[in-house]
Amino acid sequence: KAGIEQVNVQPTPSLDQNQQREIQQLNPSDAHSAKIEKAQKPKLIKKGFLTFESSDLEKTYNEVTSLTKSLDGYISNENLAQSSYRHTFSLLIRVPSKNFDALLSSIDAGVGDYETRRIETMDVSEEYLDLEIRLENKKALAQRYRQLLAKAKSIEEILQVEHELQKISTEVDRMSGRLRYLSNQVSLSTLNVEFFKPIKGNQPKQTSPGFWSRAGKSLVNGWNMVQEIFLGLLTIWPLALAGGMIGLL
Repeated sequence: KAGIEQVNVQPTPSLDQNQQREIQQLNPSDAHSAKIEKAQKPKLIKKGFLTFESSDLEKTYNEVTSLTKSLDGYISNENLAQSSYRHTFSLLIRVPSKNFDALLSSIDAGVGDYETRRIETMDVSEEYLDLEIRLENKKALAQRYRQLLAKAKSIEEILQVEHELQKISTEVDRMSGRLRYLSNQVSLSTLNVEFFKPIKGNQPKQTSPGFWSRAGKSLVNGWNMVQEIFLGLLTIWPLALAGGMIGLL
């Protein structure tokens, strides 16, 4: 449960006592906050990344795009990359969250083995609720300042209140932007789909180590062997000493 932000505003010296008291007593309505919290539903951001091989890129492209449209989704971005050993199609799909699992299941049914399959779900319910409550509080505070602005009796009072309104407006814009972003990510899930077709005979070659690489490895192995022999001699030195003493006797 997200905490409710208590608005703590330092009243400006130029405001009279009644105006200061009105600002200090401004708190969110319990009924209003409860209403927001009651209406809150789980806010989940779903993302996925799929990579698989395809024997026919055009056919796979048509199938994935058609499936996406049938589920009310769309292709946000697409790219075709060509290298000397394979051609790769990349699709960035946005689909309504309620259809995300159906899209995955349909693609799974047509894919034998995945090179990569990663699905992520992030719960942003607490952040979303906290932003909603704080945003409502800021809007209520801004409205109260506008009322005070209408009652201002001097240029100094007007400037002071307008300064506070500007600060509140900046915070409201920032929180509103974050809420819009979260709402977009929650309502539309994101799926990155990559499918590729290898080019026969042009696969990357496994190069064997060169002379200096093998020489360096041999030196390391030789030094390790010397260390092992030395440590072995240290282990049996009592036996060697005892054998020498017996020989002297």
